[in-house]
Amino acid sequence: MIYLDYAATTPMSEQALHTYTKVAREYYGNASSLHEEGTRAQQIVTASKQVIAQALGASGRHLHFVSGATEGNFLAIYALLESVKQQDPSKNHILCSPIEHDSVLRVMNRLVAEGWEVEYMPLLDNGRVCIDQLKECCTESTALIALQLVNSELGTYQPVGEIAEIARKMDIKVHCDAVQAFGKIPIDVQALGAHSLSISAHKIYGPQGIGAIWLDPKVEWSGFFPSATSKKFRPGTLAVPSIAAFAVATKGMIEDMEAEFVRVQQLREVWLEALGGMPNPPIIEGAKSSAHQSPFILGLRFPGMEGQFLMLECDQAGVGISTGSACQSGTDEPNVSMKALGRSEQEAREFVRFSFGKGHDVEEIPHIIEKIRTIVERHYSHVSTF
Repeated sequence: MIYLDYAATTPMSEQALHTYTKVAREYYGNASSLHEEGTRAQQIVTASKQVIAQALGASGRHLHFVSGATEGNFLAIYALLESVKQQDPSKNHILCSPIEHDSVLRVMNRLVAEGWEVEYMPLLDNGRVCIDQLKECCTESTALIALQLVNSELGTYQPVGEIAEIARKMDIKVHCDAVQAFGKIPIDVQALGAHSLSISAHKIYGPQGIGAIWLDPKVEWSGFFPSATSKKFRPGTLAVPSIAAFAVATKGMIEDMEAEFVRVQQLREVWLEALGGMPNPPIIEGAKSSAHQSPFILGLRFPGMEGQFLMLECDQAGVGISTGSACQSGTDEPNVSMKALGRSEQEAREFVRFSFGKGHDVEEIPHIIEKIRTIVERHYSHVSTF
């Protein structure tokens, strides 16, 4: 299969896979144990933390491992809010982008049920949060702003740095989901200004089931889980082989980041040209300017054709695409990002996402385009007969 769903997950790199196997075999101790095997495992964890944290311009002491970004987003948001609640109970207002990943939107639904007031920030047509309107939404009761750095369906860059600057002046905490950005664009948490930030290994050729949260050391937070250690973000046995493989995958991404970004940017341009040359070209969604758009994600829709139909037809033709975030797949709901941008329910159901990575090159594009063209023309000719 030609796999075009790298935003959902990536294949493990050979280096990460080798590291995982070696560490699992040779460093099997529990990193919390005080004997020699536990100490050896803890040394792997400490070294891995430093590698990953350096990629964020941070210290390993402020990085906390979790099972993935879904858990990490949940725990980080609650850690910040619990601290806010203890310091100022009058703060009960949260601002969130309406096109956040499902893991964040579900947290928002839970918070509403718990009595928090959640307001969704106004968007521009390209999916970016409107800064001017955001300022009007911020009040003295605003406790938190939740915002992705790169949208997982449209690939739109959000102005997290600008928003964090506004938030800090009003003593508002900011949580940033950086899963689709980490390893692909430079991230410096000091410059970004968020108070917490989530990343995930399996988006950067590392193992599934491991992620991390960075927490600003200057901000107060309170862990969601009861723990013998008051400042333990997440109790439990650390997945040492996965952590080590995460660090190796991070190192590989950072070393290749600049060249890979340029390569994928050129790849996306070829894709856009090829799609635009089809007899029935799709509508491209997301930011039109490359300054606001990740080249790794391409959101589009063919008018009148449901995205789920195209996805299934492409699967039969040996091409793997998606209808958006993997956490929302399998439902009959229209695409959340499209609805948030004001598209009709029909238009929202037309959305599909192509996402790129190290396994792709321009030579495969004509072959894929021919498959898609056949599917699209067959569909349109079928529809026109009725």
